[in-house]
Amino acid sequence: MIGDIKQYWFAGIIMFGTVYFVTGRMTAGFIPLLIEIIVGVVVYVGILLILKDQLLISNIKSALGFVKKKIGR
Repeated sequence: MIGDIKQYWFAGIIMFGTVYFVTGRMTAGFIPLLIEIIVGVVVYVGILLILKDQLLISNIKSALGFVKKKIGR
């Protein structure tokens, strides 16, 4: 259990550093805010995928199965 929490903390710290770095190079506004959010999500999910987080992977598989069922494949 503690090992699982550590990977979320690690991903969160990496995401924070990346978003902090990006924020320092942008002006305030709606579009830069959207860019920061997108960068944060991509980095966080990317780190969790690299760390092979089973909860995220199972949720992605479930969502893909739902979409495939709706499309009819």
